[in-house]
Amino acid sequence: MESIRHLFHINSTAQNVYEAIVNKDHLKKWYTNDIEGESRLNSRLTFKFGDVGYSVELVEIIENKFLKWLCIDADEVFKEVIGHETIFDIEQVNGKTRIRFSQSGFSEKNDLYAGINYSWGKYLESLRQYIQIGISEGFGTEKYRS
Repeated sequence: MESIRHLFHINSTAQNVYEAIVNKDHLKKWYTNDIEGESRLNSRLTFKFGDVGYSVELVEIIENKFLKWLCIDADEVFKEVIGHETIFDIEQVNGKTRIRFSQSGFSEKNDLYAGINYSWGKYLESLRQYIQIGISEGFGTEKYRS
């Protein structure tokens, strides 16, 4: 199986980073403004990007340190990601927060893999900008860059 991995740092506390990922109101600022459901353990969240989207369940959580989503449903364009795990591993290091991100479960490094890898890079930078300077660049926001 193939995985997407990103490692980056944010000039903020682990608590702020964790809250930006787990809190639905924050997710709407840096990821997509069209989210349904609840962001709590064993609950379903649905992320929409225009006419397409996918749903995850928050299956593991360690406050201020770790979140794991399991993809449980997806529109046709994203069907391959059902069963994928998305992990945010959060660690405070030297006054910054290091995030180790991964999405695992790809059968091969194909065009879907490449597109999702690119998109995650963009959205993770959006997360960093949102936390550090308050700019909202998530899908559907005024500052979104397509």
